Amino acid sequence: MKVFLIFLFCFLISNYKSQKMNCIDRNFISSKFYNSSNGMKNSQRNVISMHTKKQWNQQYLNTQFNYKEVLTKFFYCNICCNSNKNQITAYNGKKYSFESSLTIDQFVADLTDLIGSMSVGKNENNMFKDSIIHR
Repeated sequence: MKVFLIFLFCFLISNYKSQKMNCIDRNFISSKFYNSSNGMKNSQRNVISMHTKKQWNQQYLNTQFNYKEVLTKFFYCNICCNSNKNQITAYNGKKYSFESSLTIDQFVADLTDLIGSMSVGKNENNMFKDSIIHR
């Protein structure tokens, strides 16, 4: 029975595919959320960011969320902070680069705009917008 449960657990975990990300642990923000129904190769996106963890923990605009929560919860993104570039890898593995001079506000706005323009991301963006409570 124990062997069966271990096998079942490993099987379930293998269905949640996350892209590999080369990031130092202290700079890594992991999403606990997976979009396993997206029909794509991966169920999470990876964001590489020049911004610090402290910046990612700042409040997102005038909402109840911080930047980290926006991307990890609503857009299924892992984040690598303190990097030398701003980039996202989509579910299908395609990479999109962003200007290095963007503030955290601009970067997250550009990310959500890009994701919202994608077929799967459109639904995620709508769910996110419906969840925002402006203070």
